Amino acid sequence: MKIKAADIVVIALLFCSVFFIKNLFVPSGVPALILVTAKGEKELSFRDQLYDLKEETGHEMVVEVKDGKARIKESDCPNQICVLTGWVSSCGEAAVCIPNKVAVYVRCENDNTGLDAISR
Repeated sequence: MKIKAADIVVIALLFCSVFFIKNLFVPSGVPALILVTAKGEKELSFRDQLYDLKEETGHEMVVEVKDGKARIKESDCPNQICVLTGWVSSCGEAAVCIPNKVAVYVRCENDNTGLDAISR
């Protein structure tokens, strides 16, 4: 079976369509690192730094920002799911600690996709 020129054009159009559709539903723009606690939300810097959340949350929690990524490094919550979530760096990604009521997520300028959440 030989590949014809028309087959190559169809394959190229399929790749372009997938790329277009993927970008249609994924937020883009300049990312901002947002910390949400029971006291409200604030923007954190993407500079390498450790944030001790003891005063804000009343719990032993540390958020680490390194190389443009963030994670909940330490937490006194029982299951450590927020710690096991790992690094977040792309638009819409989040690390959430339900017992301590803390979330760290990456918000982008074009977050108006109409979607509540994206599961990966």
